[in-house]
Formats: sequence, structure tokens, C-alpha cells
Amino acid sequence: CIGCDRYFTTYHGMILHVESNTCSSGIRLVDLNRLAAQLYQWHWFVDPLLRMDLLNGCNMRHELPFKCSGCGCWFRKLSSLFNHISSRRCDTDIDDYPVKKLTHWLEVGYYRS
Repeated sequence: CIGCDRYFTTYHGMILHVESNTCSSGIRLVDLNRLAAQLYQWHWFVDPLLRMDLLNGCNMRHELPFKCSGCGCWFRKLSSLFNHISSRRCDTDIDDYPVKKLTHWLEVGYYRS
């Protein structure tokens, strides 16, 4: 996990753990959303109309703020985006740019906050 010592077999499983707001580190769903919106390459993943809401920690219960940089599908949560990527429903891979940039930023961005 980017916040605690737990290990996960999938990246989306780890993100889901953090989104559940039960990570012992205290990192929460709104923190992940804010980090994704802060990434310099945010435009690959975040709806420009919802970016400020993500930065401000607004509840995204009904919106679809995240998109797959490969196929353009929209998602409510980052875990859903990463699940989509790992399921091979499109040609995007977790090690491809810009997805790799996002995963790296979520890790280093958390430690900077």
C-alpha cells in the first residue's frame, strides 16, 4: 500500500483499500482524488469540469471524474479505472505512459502531502 505496510496482488486492490478509508495511514479517498487532480498530466485522467471539485475534496458520489487515457471510458473511482486497465478491456497497460506516471505520482505525492 502507498500508505501502510499491507501488500496487495493488484494495484486496483490497493487503491480500493485506500478508497475504503480504512488504511491505517489515514490516507482517504479524497486524498487520492486530490493527488490525481494535482498530477501535471491530470488532463489524461480527470474531467476538466470536475477537477476543481477533486482538488477541493468534494464528494464525487454521482459523477464520473476519471477516464481511461487509452479508450476514453469514464469511471467514478480511481480503483475502477485501475481495475479496467488491469482487466485488459482496452489496450492500456499499467506500465504505459501516462498510467505509470499516475501510479508513481500517487505514491510520491502521498509522501509529500
